[in-house]
Amino acid sequence: MITPMINIPDLLKPHFEKAIAIFGNGISGKAVASLLDRLKANYIIYDQQEGAGFSSNFSDESDSKHSLVIYSPGFPLDHPWLTLARRKGCYCLGELDFATLFWRGKIIAITGTNGKSTLTKFLAEALVNLGLNAIACGNIGEPLSAKHAYFNDDDTIAVCEVSSFQAEGLHHFSPDALLWTNFDPDHLDRYCDLKSYFEAKWSLLNRLKSDHLFIGKSVKQFADEHHFCFSQVPIVIDANIRGKRLRENSNLLPEEYLGIFNVPPQLENYLLALAYWNTQEYDSKILQKTALNFKPLRHRLAITDEIEGKIFWNDSKGTNFLATIEALKRFDHKVLWIGGGKFKGGNLEVFVQRIAPYIEEAFLIGQTAESLAKAFEVNCVKALVYPSLNEAVEKAFEKGLSYKFQNIVFSPGFASYGMFANAEERGNFFEKSVLELKRKQKALVL
Repeated sequence: MITPMINIPDLLKPHFEKAIAIFGNGISGKAVASLLDRLKANYIIYDQQEGAGFSSNFSDESDSKHSLVIYSPGFPLDHPWLTLARRKGCYCLGELDFATLFWRGKIIAITGTNGKSTLTKFLAEALVNLGLNAIACGNIGEPLSAKHAYFNDDDTIAVCEVSSFQAEGLHHFSPDALLWTNFDPDHLDRYCDLKSYFEAKWSLLNRLKSDHLFIGKSVKQFADEHHFCFSQVPIVIDANIRGKRLRENSNLLPEEYLGIFNVPPQLENYLLALAYWNTQEYDSKILQKTALNFKPLRHRLAITDEIEGKIFWNDSKGTNFLATIEALKRFDHKVLWIGGGKFKGGNLEVFVQRIAPYIEEAFLIGQTAESLAKAFEVNCVKALVYPSLNEAVEKAFEKGLSYKFQNIVFSPGFASYGMFANAEERGNFFEKSVLELKRKQKALVL
């Protein structure tokens, strides 16, 4: 089968005369390299971590080799390499911006502090169930650049998760609709304050092609409090009010008709999707059916296994305070909590104060472990620090055997960096640790 050619946009053609610089050898960088391979373009990958096949140093000398730089979201706009490249006259584009120049179909952008991956996957599945061509991409783990098989399709809809990092410095990304789930403190290790973090996401509104703007209540509240003015009139979703009305007007059983979206915070995701759905005049029964059959994302508060009556929950995607708070609120009794990781800013003491009522004992890992332990002590919750996730899992299980509490919840509340490459790798490691623990327990019985 012959692979169709992808035309290089006129804007980029002059820049393809030199080798293209790719900053970052992670998921985004590899996706860009895959696209450039299909375009038969020359490129050099630069990454600050040394490794085979790429350079770890971008300098004045290397800069003269390039006219175009494509950078991964992990590179802030003031990164020294980007500063040098711009000073030397290079055209610098983020991965998402670069891929957008090749995309011919519609784009629905999804952003927010929490829930954006779930909403992205859910909405893409619902559109497919409706009979439309749709793909989930972006920050969900599959960059738009990796979807070059669809670049010649005018009728394919990209449901694209956009992080605050990706939203910075956009030139070309221009979605047909924007769904902004919620807003809560996060990434304050990259942004000087909460307003700067909000502004990064707010920049998507300036790129919006239409008036199709759908936001959660917390987004509207922050915008009003800090005097952000909407140029579009947003549809604001209040899960408490809209959810109550939805249940009252539904002909289906309230405990069954929405599947995992039946309870907060997932209900807000469903209501945002429904608001967009209604503007398109799509069949609401298709959306409900998709919700009922929707399978949650891996590492998003799902049961990993049960060992001697102790249930292990994997919520590795809980990378910020709000995600962990919402996860712990799902349980009607105290749990044994495994958490900690790389600090991203925010008030750690207030975070511990909010989760302490849900926790019987804490098993802490990563950079924040010592600080968390001190905060738990103030809140009269026993907490111990462990050098590895594997050891924390084992100790939580040992403690669980002596407690009546059956749930051991891994919902870190912090980034994975420093211990793992990303939340996916961290979640996989947690699952392997639980599996190994189960094998050991079986061996003891035998």
